[in-house]
Amino acid sequence: MADLEFCPKCDNMLRKEKTDEGILLVCKCGYKQEAITTRGSKKPMPHQKASLIKKTVVLDENNIVEMPTTDVICPKCSHGKAEYFQQQTRSADEPPTTFYRCVKCDHRWREY
Repeated sequence: MADLEFCPKCDNMLRKEKTDEGILLVCKCGYKQEAITTRGSKKPMPHQKASLIKKTVVLDENNIVEMPTTDVICPKCSHGKAEYFQQQTRSADEPPTTFYRCVKCDHRWREY
């Protein structure tokens, strides 16, 4: 199975296109790059590393990361509120893992 590559400008999936210049990876925004095969290599290519590092962070006016909160009982102190986020930690056909942090005692736990 081939690795998917994404445009560094707009994050859309690049598609292979055969041209007079050779095989290129092109995006609908106009970005083009030479197709590099990494057969047998598990290491990301330099242009893939930037998209792996990119994260989304939401900041308020004081540059403090805001996390959503939910009503859930902390297993340590029994407080009823915790911040949470979800992340896909297993295969795509499994539900995501939910990570919690108690707003009172800072205890962290997860639910699968």
